[in-house]
Amino acid sequence: MKRQSIIIDKNIFQRRSALQDLAELAEGHTIIIPHILLEECLTTESAPGPRELLEKAEALVKAGAFVSLSQGRMLDIEKESLQPLRSVIDETVTELVRNNTIRDVRIDIEKEAKECAKCFEPVLHFVEKLTKAFWKNLSAKEYSADWRQPGDDNERVRRLIKWRRATCIQMKPWLESQLPSIHSHVTNEWVTWHIVQFLIVYGIEWAFKRNQSGQSFEGFDITNDVYDLNYLSCLYLSDGLVSRDRRLRDFAQALLPQKTVYTNISNVSKS
Repeated sequence: MKRQSIIIDKNIFQRRSALQDLAELAEGHTIIIPHILLEECLTTESAPGPRELLEKAEALVKAGAFVSLSQGRMLDIEKESLQPLRSVIDETVTELVRNNTIRDVRIDIEKEAKECAKCFEPVLHFVEKLTKAFWKNLSAKEYSADWRQPGDDNERVRRLIKWRRATCIQMKPWLESQLPSIHSHVTNEWVTWHIVQFLIVYGIEWAFKRNQSGQSFEGFDITNDVYDLNYLSCLYLSDGLVSRDRRLRDFAQALLPQKTVYTNISNVSKS
């Protein structure tokens, strides 16, 4: 019987009892620590600090968990091979941590994080440009007033499903504009395809939320929101996600409806 692969996010990982609970879960499941979680551990300014969190990650890997590829590496692998990625697990980093300590690979993690951050700037600009263009188009067609209907978080999954369906129709021109050298190879089996879709859907949702009180994009930092989409990139090649972050769960349920989303570790063990 195939072991269920489970992605965990930072709010689950930081829980005091998480190490023991996840180590027990790893006996019957494939637990995956997203690379973005390690990056967040490195940069956290709250307690517990980077050292404690990285040591916790090391202990969890030694108990049987795996480390994922970074989103940048996922994109690079598909671009180089012109084939869809089949596994999100970074076997090299996982084995290094298991056979040594996370301190031995910390420099590699930091280097990867810096490279991802460098590549992240154009992604942010893409989302901002897309969102503003989308809002401008609404205004030009005088649809913006209709978009000021109540849009609370209880309706978010329904909205995101609508955005997802709309983007499926328009993916080809978006891929051509963003990935001109490889767009003809990219299909919806690629992580790349889904990453682009996640970003576009987030952009539409942002336009919707900003439109509630009129155009207001300046001074609004979307960095953390877009970074969280990394968890969805890992989830695409996994079976489930454990998170207590409602917004992340809503995105997962709407954009990857075939996946299972849990609110706590105990629910996974019962599944």
